[in-house]
Amino acid sequence: MNEEEIKSRLIDYLLNRSNDKEIVLCSELPFADRNRRADLVVLQKDKIVAFEIKSQKDSLEKLESQLEDYQKSFDLVYLVLAPKHICSARNIANRKVGIYTATEFGIQKLRKATPQKRLDKALLLSLLTKQQLLTFATLNDLRSATLHSKHEIIAAIKTKLPLKNIRAFVIENLLMKYHPRYRHFISERGMVTHPEDLYLLTKEQAGQVPE
Repeated sequence: MNEEEIKSRLIDYLLNRSNDKEIVLCSELPFADRNRRADLVVLQKDKIVAFEIKSQKDSLEKLESQLEDYQKSFDLVYLVLAPKHICSARNIANRKVGIYTATEFGIQKLRKATPQKRLDKALLLSLLTKQQLLTFATLNDLRSATLHSKHEIIAAIKTKLPLKNIRAFVIENLLMKYHPRYRHFISERGMVTHPEDLYLLTKEQAGQVPE
């Protein structure tokens, strides 16, 4: 299976085990200051779960550095692997990273993820737009008028505010941003997800869905 086929099956696996009104899914979420994209993300009121997919044709060459950024940005991190990658990925990923395998027969969990306790404030804040960051700064009595670049705003916020407050604000804003697109996807996908449905969850291709 290719990445799109694996992602489609993963989405169905997750939806079959969740109330679709209690989660929000987003595909190809930019993170790590937009230097990376998470293949699939599950947003909930109290956590962000990210999935990195490695299909039969993918390489694990950059996996170690990818996982470093994943684990600094998201509460729970999972790998979803073609069977040929399982042994190698176990040697690369630390025990906090969960593992699924994806075959023609379906998705199977091999190892449960452990919550990340040391998220990076700056990487969390980089999930937000500049306008969202300015709003957050204003709400917390930071002098937003003197903050010009996104990096300046992030630096000011992370210096003043605890991780708990930053994390809560990020989750709240991501839920608001991606909820309309996700509900549109749910209404259009039918009983199962097909690769051609995935564009509905991807920002750059979902221009008709309200932000």
